Amino acid sequence: MLGLCGGSQALGQAYTWNTVSGGSWNQNSNWTPSTSFPNGFNDTATIQQDISGPTTINLNAATMLNRLTLGDSVGTSPYTIAPNGGSLTFRATQNLAVDSSYITSSNGANVITAPIAMDNTFARIANTGGGSLTLSSISSVRGGGYRFLDNNTKVLPGGGMTSVNGIGNVFAINTSLGSGIQSWTTYDSVTGAVGALPLASYGTLAASNSTTNVTQANSATLSANTTMNSFRWTTANASTLGLGANDMTIISGGILRSAAPNHRTEFTTTGGKIITPTGVPLTVWQNSSNQMTFSAPIQVDGMNLYGRIIFNTSASSSTFGTGDINIFGGGYSTSFVYAPTLSNNVNISNADGSSLSFTPTAPGTMTLSGTVTVNGVLTGNANGAYSIRTLAGYGSSSVTPITVTTNLAPGDGGTGTLDLANNLTLAAASIYKVQLGGTTPGDGKGFYDQVNMTSATGAITLNTGAALDFSLADGFAPTPADNFFIMTRADTSSWGNYFLGTTEGGFVTFGDGLNNYTGQITYQANWIGTQLGSALTGGNDVAFYNIQGPTPVPEPASAVTVLALFSSGVLNRRKRAMRH
Repeated sequence: MLGLCGGSQALGQAYTWNTVSGGSWNQNSNWTPSTSFPNGFNDTATIQQDISGPTTINLNAATMLNRLTLGDSVGTSPYTIAPNGGSLTFRATQNLAVDSSYITSSNGANVITAPIAMDNTFARIANTGGGSLTLSSISSVRGGGYRFLDNNTKVLPGGGMTSVNGIGNVFAINTSLGSGIQSWTTYDSVTGAVGALPLASYGTLAASNSTTNVTQANSATLSANTTMNSFRWTTANASTLGLGANDMTIISGGILRSAAPNHRTEFTTTGGKIITPTGVPLTVWQNSSNQMTFSAPIQVDGMNLYGRIIFNTSASSSTFGTGDINIFGGGYSTSFVYAPTLSNNVNISNADGSSLSFTPTAPGTMTLSGTVTVNGVLTGNANGAYSIRTLAGYGSSSVTPITVTTNLAPGDGGTGTLDLANNLTLAAASIYKVQLGGTTPGDGKGFYDQVNMTSATGAITLNTGAALDFSLADGFAPTPADNFFIMTRADTSSWGNYFLGTTEGGFVTFGDGLNNYTGQITYQANWIGTQLGSALTGGNDVAFYNIQGPTPVPEPASAVTVLALFSSGVLNRRKRAMRH
């Protein structure tokens, strides 16, 4: 590559409901713009028409959003978003200026009876202008959760809030007690009301109750083995919470430290550890710019991490079970100071600038043998490297070299652009899985996959045997005039190896099971940062072009033989019948 790196990003579409009656969410004409309807993790939906009576909008299919606002301007009539075979899933946008998801009830007593899920993000649920919101079903995917900003939301009994302080990986933190003050969220299982646990409800370090809130002037030591639903540690200064030889068991997976900015807590031990039961992740919500350091080992089944979290070398005997490790960041990094081997899937959310860093004190390799989805930032330092089984996402990595051992698959459930700023090596048995869903690179529906090496000193190495796998996405049908710049680099080096079975200008065949396509591949393309103006010659980028098809997939030889025999038999019988 001789030009700039970087693909397009889908910034999403803002939709407005344009009718005063109810109807189908999935009908284009009900929305402005009317060319489509909200269904993308960068999309926002605003439903604020003045209505004359209760109005229902039906979801006819699984729908994805970043933000939703509903309620008429005066609040005289409520909206209901109802399932009609559909559901709502909220995701964080790729645009950091937008960051996390919101659900806002702007006026009136609005209701969402459709199932709601948060996927690798947390939603701020807010009520404005006297609005309220009733939710029938909430859940989470990849550690997603909910942050209630006031007391005007209800979650119907059985709808997902099953304990006093929420459930496992559903964050439930209330800020209605004053600016900057975060409290546990309580739940009334009879009325469905979401409220705030009074700050005066502090327990003691040895208590075994549903929630332990501890306030200390300075450090303290756990005096006995302790089991609790969740734990909050608040001090006026940087402090150490010593476990001693005692275990702290968090049965619902929640640890929250809420304190003034820049205060720090460190968990230390002389034998004790922090434990969650099998199937329960450890949820750490770290307020503001505080830092939580684990110098005590943990024994958990996955983690949900929000804030500046450090795992020291003294925590290197920790075990993480089989649950996902979900990193939300809050503008800060989760950092390992040692080189663990993690078999968990790791999801780095884009919400608020999440990042995972690896900062070993000695040279080492952090082995991640699950799927690592980088929608935020994967970073580290020059003293270490990553070995990753499957690397996915639409985020970026910096500083640290990466070896992909099995699959390189940009995007998160669809197409995406993945930016790398240090050496990328594709192992001999690895596959770069490329989806073509449009004519420009980008994230989400309507784009194609692209991997960018953004550093002029970074290199891409294809070990002998590294392969390509093309597939079509979202019903896209390429034409001979379409060019796909699938791998770009900012250096000027030539390729030492090509992908398995390919040659410069050679043909590549792929299909969808019903039809085959054939195209050519070049390692001498020149991507300049945009689709328009990039060329198939003059550089060192990989492009796929001159695609022909579709042609029907040929019948297997055995099926053709059987069909021929069958046809011959029918013909012979007809001839015999005619002779008679």
